Parts: sequence; structure tokens; C-alpha cells
Amino acid sequence: MYVSPSGEFPQYVGDIERENPSWVEGDPLPDGWVKVSNDTPPSSFFTWGELEEGQTEENTAPITETKYIPTLNDDGDSVVWVAVVTDFPEPIHPHETR
Repeated sequence: MYVSPSGEFPQYVGDIERENPSWVEGDPLPDGWVKVSNDTPPSSFFTWGELEEGQTEENTAPITETKYIPTLNDDGDSVVWVAVVTDFPEPIHPHETR
């Protein structure tokens, strides 16, 4: 991941190539571009509520998903991965009404 000269983040190899057509990965970065460290995100994951008898993670809907979004540290040279948790509503079973 990279930061563009105008401060746009995240940027990728294709973004550099689009703005600098003669640049190829492996060349020194064009002026103003910064490669950031820690650019591998943690793994996303799901969580389940308490499983009842006969329920498994394979046959039961999760209740949350955690993904990570990249943000820059204060120095602008390293990625800080921020967890974003999405809650899933409890599914309504076909035989139930609310």
C-alpha cells in the first residue's frame, strides 16, 4: 500500500502506474509517493452466539463479522488496522413471526 503525493490512502501499484505510466513495480517510487509498512491486514472473522444442540458453525448463521480497514498512523508511514464489527440481525425462521 502507498500514500499518493496528495495524501490519498490507500493507493496501490496500479494507482502509481496510472499516474506515472513509465513506472514499473521495482523502480524507485516517483516523487511524493510513500510505501507504508504493516500493510497485511489481520484475518477477518465471524462470531456465533451460544450454539444449541445440533447446531454448528457450518449450519448456523453468525451474529457478527469483524473486518479490518486500513488507516494511517500519525507519521503517515505505517498502516493501523481498525476493526469494524458488523452485527447481523437474528434470522427469522419460516415458522416464526414477530
